[in-house]
Amino acid sequence: MAIYYTLDRSAQCESDQIFTYEMIAPNDWLRNDDGTLMGFAVSRHGKQYLNGSLHNNPNSNNVAIEFIFELIRRQHFPDKTTRFCCMFAAETLEGAQAFRATTQWNRPYKIFSIEHNGPIHRGDMNLLSSSGNMFEVERRAMAYWCGETYEMYPGYQPYWEILIPLPVRMGKIVQNIA
Repeated sequence: MAIYYTLDRSAQCESDQIFTYEMIAPNDWLRNDDGTLMGFAVSRHGKQYLNGSLHNNPNSNNVAIEFIFELIRRQHFPDKTTRFCCMFAAETLEGAQAFRATTQWNRPYKIFSIEHNGPIHRGDMNLLSSSGNMFEVERRAMAYWCGETYEMYPGYQPYWEILIPLPVRMGKIVQNIA
């Protein structure tokens, strides 16, 4: 059984808590044949981005990049888990700590272990960027979903994130910063 590490920036998670899907209906016009709102099963991360506006939103660049990477996944890698329906983790405790440092998160947080035996996706999170032209963004998205990376600049270091399909059970707290 592989062990991964996930950062809880909300400091609201607990050991043995199970993360599963939440249903959302992002738009009134998305309806089933019977007229009921069409629901999408997503993670908390997915809910944040699928409901995010691209207009007058300080987070709109992130919403756009998630959308682009999801389109590439659907077109070329439909068997891989979507970023909208997963738990994000690092391969090591040091990796989770390094991610926390890049977010400049100064509030309380916890890092949990997660045991997982099924399929995962390992992608270089640093490739999630909209800098450059369309072809550069597409190249980064393809490399991300292929589980590859490349030196984007001299001295480049990838940050490998692990996407674990839901449902996921939180393991033990391995670091708790109050």
